[in-house]
Amino acid sequence: MTTKDKSNNDEELRAFTVSTLGPILKVEDFSRSFGRKSTTQKLTPSNGGVFYLKRHEERRLYVTELAVYTEWIPKLRTDFEWHTPELVADSPELGALILTEVPGEIMQDAQVSLDDQLRMHRAAGQLASQIHQLDVDAHDVGAPRLYDQETWDRYLELAVPYLDSEIIGWLERISAGDHLFKGLSLVPTHSDFSPRNWLINRSGANISLGLIDWERARAGYWLEDVQRVAFDHWLKEPRLKTEFFDGYGRSPTAVEEHQLKLISLCNAVGTVSWATEHGDIEFADFGRRIIALLRSKLE
Repeated sequence: MTTKDKSNNDEELRAFTVSTLGPILKVEDFSRSFGRKSTTQKLTPSNGGVFYLKRHEERRLYVTELAVYTEWIPKLRTDFEWHTPELVADSPELGALILTEVPGEIMQDAQVSLDDQLRMHRAAGQLASQIHQLDVDAHDVGAPRLYDQETWDRYLELAVPYLDSEIIGWLERISAGDHLFKGLSLVPTHSDFSPRNWLINRSGANISLGLIDWERARAGYWLEDVQRVAFDHWLKEPRLKTEFFDGYGRSPTAVEEHQLKLISLCNAVGTVSWATEHGDIEFADFGRRIIALLRSKLE
């Protein structure tokens, strides 16, 4: 995008927000500094309230998130307290959405007692179960995520410069065959389901769960919405796993536990290459630690 094009786009975004919310008193940038596929601004209009403006650089992300807010979320049950943004306005021309603010703090960054963590994981399990049982055509919101041989081969090829040859050889052996995920059906998934997108909202003795950032939603295996917490948060505190699956309504079978390890392993391989190429050394090291951990559990 040229400087002129960007300037024109900024003007169009401002016109979109003002026509929807009125004069804006304060604009704060909440966009990620690298690997960005969207920009996010926190808006405080003069007539009150707080809103978020998201503009997606990739059209598919805009289409996905719009479908979630208009088709998925209205079908979620409300038999326990949870929150997610509400759609205020959207602009197909700009690939932009204006969303309400979800009350609370990001779980990953908040100081949360163990008791509250347990309650939040139970609520997260309840909400994940609802998402996975939604009566929607999830294929309409993005390409389904399959962990087939083609996916593994692509991830391994990208990781070759960043992992030693012995580890690559082991990964090639353990990922061989399209039978690895037999028995898993495709269901609607959030696909970025973890405490970095959960919000904890405290109101006296009560707490509730918030869930944001739906642009990665798609058809996938239900275990994909588990893998981001399974070998990080749950290893540090196993009771969180128990609470999550109590809320979910069932625990993985022994076969599914193995499949969960493989899904997490594939994502860790992808993390190493993506994070290294984007200069996020800490995240790349995290991916390597997960690979080493899962190797000890899979050998």
